[in-house]
Amino acid sequence: MKKNYKIKIAVLDRDCWTCTRCGEGLYLRKSYKLDGERKAHVHHVVPKSKGGKYKKDNLLSTCWKCECKGHEKTA
Repeated sequence: MKKNYKIKIAVLDRDCWTCTRCGEGLYLRKSYKLDGERKAHVHHVVPKSKGGKYKKDNLLSTCWKCECKGHEKTA
């Protein structure tokens, strides 16, 4: 298992597989039965462009929908 994948899983476990922005439950794989907007992502608190690292203390669990909204606000 790749290091970044292990970190992602650890962050999702820490956040109880719940989006830290909207509170929706998250899943890892796309399923035709589930809303694609709930696919699990991890969001950098300090952006990579500003030196943020891919470490648990700089990552939050988010759904696809909230992740996209967050990037629209900072663009």
